[in-house]
Amino acid sequence: MAKLNLRSAYLYLVCLVTLVIFISGIILTITNLTDLFLDEGYYQSLDEFALRFERLDPKTGRTQTELSAAEIQSRYAEYLRAEQDRQFKRNLRELINSLAALVVGGSFWLYHWRQIGADRES
Repeated sequence: MAKLNLRSAYLYLVCLVTLVIFISGIILTITNLTDLFLDEGYYQSLDEFALRFERLDPKTGRTQTELSAAEIQSRYAEYLRAEQDRQFKRNLRELINSLAALVVGGSFWLYHWRQIGADRES
């Protein structure tokens, strides 16, 4: 029977916490890889985007579009490129964070688990 003292309680507690971090890192890495390669995200439709450029004419009470349809289409294409780039960078940053949790949690768990094994042998 293993002796239970403050050191072993500390080691088991650290093992529990780091194992949870490691498992979370695995789950988040899989999720972030999926998001990075398969997620299309949500982007405004062209009609929703065009509403940004409509203004109410105070004299007539009607809405008027400030830009031509071609200019709105051009700005919408820029918007889509910028949003896709932003989404890709965000997904990549989250993937790096989950990999860090995987590496740090796993290495800390392995170190402390080996310490527990060494304490049992002595």
